[in-house]
Amino acid sequence: MPGCGLDERLIALTEQLAEANARADEWRNQAEGGGSHHWNKLYRAECLQRQDDVARIGAEREAAEARAAQMFERTKGLTFNEFRSANVARCLKWHPQGIASWSASDWLTAVTGELGELASLLKMRNRERDGLPGNKFSPTNRQVADELADVLTYLDLLAAMLGVDLGLAAAKKFNEVSERVGFPDRIALQPEPEQSKEKEK
Repeated sequence: MPGCGLDERLIALTEQLAEANARADEWRNQAEGGGSHHWNKLYRAECLQRQDDVARIGAEREAAEARAAQMFERTKGLTFNEFRSANVARCLKWHPQGIASWSASDWLTAVTGELGELASLLKMRNRERDGLPGNKFSPTNRQVADELADVLTYLDLLAAMLGVDLGLAAAKKFNEVSERVGFPDRIALQPEPEQSKEKEK
């Protein structure tokens, strides 16, 4: 879910703000009773910083949610099945003998190759974050998105070669994990035909 990492940070910062406010009140009471104004000022400054952090993270979350909504609108809610149909049709132009002309390990090698290119870009970002030399260029968001898209494209072709409905498999697994850990999040699925249930047993 877009912004879920930001939500976790926002919750943590909100909790820290409450703790900082409690400490500030404690020191203020001591200061009013003849304690140190120095410590009271320090904790008030901490509270203000926490408030700034909460506002900043909240703004980041709203921006992430807005970007996600824009992307959804641009793709008109692209489904796994629509992507699979276009992906396989184009793949057959490169592989006229069919997807099965490559083995599962061939397709997996393609997936890992794209993951490697993505990892290289993220490694460069880590260098930038840590102030380390060695980058030949600064990876853009578009470059990272392109590599993620390549990973998905090859992963979908691997799933097609193996006869796996990737969208259905992802939804089922998502629901299984949510149920196992006790989360309410579920993806709505159509009831399975009895034949399919028997085949999976």
